[in-house]
Amino acid sequence: MSALRRGVTHLILAVVIGGTAGWGAVAGLSAWRHHQITSDPAQSLPPPGTRVQKAIDAIREDGVYVSPDGRDMVDRAGERKIEKAVADSHRPVHVIVWAPSTQDGDWLQVDEQLEREFDGEDALIYVWEGPEAGDVVEVGRTLDYPGSLDTQRNLTYSSDFVGDPATKLSEAALATKRATWDELPEPDSRGSLAAGGVVIGILLAVGAIAVIWVVMFGVRVCSGGRLRIPGQWTWTEGADRG
Repeated sequence: MSALRRGVTHLILAVVIGGTAGWGAVAGLSAWRHHQITSDPAQSLPPPGTRVQKAIDAIREDGVYVSPDGRDMVDRAGERKIEKAVADSHRPVHVIVWAPSTQDGDWLQVDEQLEREFDGEDALIYVWEGPEAGDVVEVGRTLDYPGSLDTQRNLTYSSDFVGDPATKLSEAALATKRATWDELPEPDSRGSLAAGGVVIGILLAVGAIAVIWVVMFGVRVCSGGRLRIPGQWTWTEGADRG
C-alpha cells in the first residue's frame, strides 16, 4: 500500500473514530442531563398539603381563592371584584389570598408545589399574604409588558403588595390584557446535539492526527532518519547541505 493510500486510510479511520467518540459524548451528556432533571428536588416533593390543595382546587374553578385567615384582607365583595377582573383579563391569571403559614412548607416549597401543579400550562399566580408580603409564581410562558415593567405590571416585588388587596389584585389581573406572550425557546433536539458532537469529534480526531505527524517529524529529524512524504518525495537531514 502506498504512503498516500495509507495516509488516506488513516484519516478516514480517524474521522470514523472521532465521529463515534463525539456521538458517545453527546449520549453521555444527554443521560447526565436526564439524571439532573429527574433528580430535581422539586420532583421529590410530597403531594400538596391540605391548605395548598384547597387553594389549587379553588383557583382551578374560578381563578380566585381567599382562605378563612385571609378574609380580613379581602371580603366577599372584594373577592367578586377580583374574580371579574380575572375573567375579563382573558389570561390564565390566578389569585390566592391567605395569611403566611408554614403548614405546607415554607414559601419556596409552596411555590414549587404550585409550579408542579401547573406544569405544562401557562399560568400567572399572585399570592397575597399581607402588607409587603406576597409572591408571583409564573409557569410556562411569561408575559411581556409594554413600557416600564414596574408601572404596567402593578405587582412584581414583595414591596408592591401594599394598599387594598382587592383593588391591587384586580388592577394586576387587568394589566395582563396589555401584555403579550414571550415564546419559549425551542428545546435542543437530540439530532442537532448529536451532529454537533460528531463534528467536534471529527475535529478533535484530525487535530490528533496532525499532532502525531508533527511528533513523528520531530523524532525523525532528531534521529537523523529519513522522512517519507506521500508521493515520490524523501527528505533526509543534511540533504540541502553542499
